[in-house]
Amino acid sequence: MHPPDEREGQRIDNFLLTSCKKLSRSGVYSLLRKGKIQVHRRRVPPHYRLKIGDEISVPLGLLTHQQSPPLLSASLRAQLTRAVLYEDQLYMVISKPAGLASHGGSNIKIGLIESLRALYADQYPQLELAHRLDRGTSGCVVIAKTRAALLQIHEYQRTGQVKKSYLAMCSGHWSQDCVIEKPISFNGKRRGMRAGFVTNEGGQWARTHFAVCAYTSDSTWLSITPDSGRMHQIRIHALYAGHPLIGDDLYGDWRVNRRWREHGMHRLFLHACAIQWPHVFVRAPCPNDIFWVAQKFATI
Repeated sequence: MHPPDEREGQRIDNFLLTSCKKLSRSGVYSLLRKGKIQVHRRRVPPHYRLKIGDEISVPLGLLTHQQSPPLLSASLRAQLTRAVLYEDQLYMVISKPAGLASHGGSNIKIGLIESLRALYADQYPQLELAHRLDRGTSGCVVIAKTRAALLQIHEYQRTGQVKKSYLAMCSGHWSQDCVIEKPISFNGKRRGMRAGFVTNEGGQWARTHFAVCAYTSDSTWLSITPDSGRMHQIRIHALYAGHPLIGDDLYGDWRVNRRWREHGMHRLFLHACAIQWPHVFVRAPCPNDIFWVAQKFATI
């Protein structure tokens, strides 16, 4: 198969996910890893970016099989319809609920992007995630309606023109505003799962601004602005500072998390409250569960 010229520069894994409806994300990675999907009869990694003239070899049947779109429950359909914060000809901004993954994958049948593609299949056939949020994080997620729109916002991200703001609650009393600029590496595990760590050698550059908003008896509300977009960046830098986020099952303190769950709080306390890029500013209202905690426990 030959990808259309307008797909030049797209990662091959994302191209295959939209072209081979039979394949899941984990299936794409498995076939690429085993060399069953090739470009010019050579293996390529998932991050390979398409070039004009590429010839992609795929197993027979993947392109002709059309998988039925996922069935959305009435409650999820209504929730996502209400979650649209902003929309223009190029983009949608969705207030992702905590607990919904940004995309499907291993052990996750359907995520936000698959749900939106099913919901808006007739209106917007090319919806793509412009970025991702962790499954436990709520708030602003940008969805591009076209390939050109996706490339445009990626360019904004590369040039530092996309700004994101978060609200979080961490354990203990964070003493003062600060900036943590420490590289992050994912070369180890934590609690049996792949996890990131601050490293002094190698790793990806990451910088996060933390500002104290309010205190409870044993925790701190923070306003957070990352200058980079590394996976788990805020959670890792908060742990490095000695104040892991409450409700974080991977990087957090399980004893603290257990006490908060006794109050009925079963989520990661991290909310993407605002995002902006040239000519656009969008704010996501605080979810009811976080708002209730803010009202009940804030002491400032």
